[in-house]
Amino acid sequence: QEERKRKEQEEQECMEKMREEMEQEKKRRIEEFCLRKQQLETERQQQEEEAERERQAEKAAQDQARRQQEEQRRRFLEIQRKKQAQELERAGFVSKQRRAETITR
Repeated sequence: QEERKRKEQEEQECMEKMREEMEQEKKRRIEEFCLRKQQLETERQQQEEEAERERQAEKAAQDQARRQQEEQRRRFLEIQRKKQAQELERAGFVSKQRRAETITR
C-alpha cells in the first residue's frame, strides 16, 4: 500500500509537472505571437509612412515643375508683349501710357 501511494504521488507530481510545462509553453507561444504581431504592425506602419513620404515628395516635385512651367510661360508672355509693343511703336503706334509719360515730361 505504501508503494502504491508513493507511485500515485509520483504520477500526480509528474502530471503536475507536465501541466506546468505545457502552461509555460503556451505562455511562451502567446508571447512570441504577440511579439511577432507587434513587429508586423510596426513594419506595416513604417511602410505606410514611407509610402506617404514618397507621395509627398512626388507631389512636391510636381508642384515645383508646375510652378516652373507657369513662370516660364509668364516670362514668355511678357517677352512677347514687349516685342509686340516694340513692333507697334516702330510702326508708329504709341501706347496711351507712353503718350501720357511723354506729355507729363
